[in-house]
Amino acid sequence: MNTTAVIVLLGVIAFSSAQNFQPKVSTGGSYKFISARNHTVLDVQRRQVFNGTPVIPFPWKESATENQLWIADEIAENVFIFSSTQNSKYVLDNSLVKRGTVIVFQKHGRLNQQWVLEAIHPGAFTFYIKSRYDNKVIELDITRKSVSLQDKNETNKMQRWVLADKI
Repeated sequence: MNTTAVIVLLGVIAFSSAQNFQPKVSTGGSYKFISARNHTVLDVQRRQVFNGTPVIPFPWKESATENQLWIADEIAENVFIFSSTQNSKYVLDNSLVKRGTVIVFQKHGRLNQQWVLEAIHPGAFTFYIKSRYDNKVIELDITRKSVSLQDKNETNKMQRWVLADKI
């Protein structure tokens, strides 16, 4: 096999791998969700109360800041519950109290606490964080400095996220 054929073959293999990309998440791993738009992260608002504590966008920190880290618990294929590293009995929640709100709430296992990481399109290394409860995705709102749940919109860059391992 000549050099050109090897390069073409490696290119096809790399392209095929990119086409099948799904975020790699392992149970028990700590992760940050980084906005693909402006590099802020999903952060638990800094206060002691957890039930109903808002999840807010906050500047990404290089160091392992507990309120920016989420522990993945895969409960089905590509279905996760994300616990706060500050207190693992509180999880990322699609609030039943105030629709469209993303909060940290006590773990109870209902659909509104189950999340799917859905690749934007084949070959993309960004994804949506989609609620299994209503299929809405987490969206960054820079103006209000908040995150909310919205219908998926392929052109809305505020709905795109990148996953980073604990640093």
